[in-house]
Amino acid sequence: MTDTIRTELAAQTKAAAAEDPNDRLMAGMAPQAQSFWAEAVNECSMRVESQLSGGAEARAKVAEAERAALASPEVQAAAQVYVNCMRTQGFTVDVNPFVAPQAISEAEHGASAAEIATVDEYNNAWRTCVQPWQKAFDQKLFG
Repeated sequence: MTDTIRTELAAQTKAAAAEDPNDRLMAGMAPQAQSFWAEAVNECSMRVESQLSGGAEARAKVAEAERAALASPEVQAAAQVYVNCMRTQGFTVDVNPFVAPQAISEAEHGASAAEIATVDEYNNAWRTCVQPWQKAFDQKLFG
């Protein structure tokens, strides 16, 4: 992705984003009041998210199911397939497909053509190589 495309996407995203109704209200507040308001809004959002996700007990059940799926022989074997596939594409990765190598994480913050190309190559390889892992994980988790 070129810098021009990134700039255009950022401008489009900002233009398409709905205006936060709190912005105008907060603009007229003293800094300390802005801080208290932001804390209250964040706390309210966290409570709503917790209720919608079923609370701590439900999140614990989901986490346990994910741990069991990750530990299964089928997902472990698929993780090795993922690692081998990424290696053939020139990338040394961890068995967790959602942890990018440090060099890729650093390149994601870069702006040079080489860094952008490296990230694009990694993402293309990842999309191909992760499929068997994702299928095995989903099968174990959801049946």
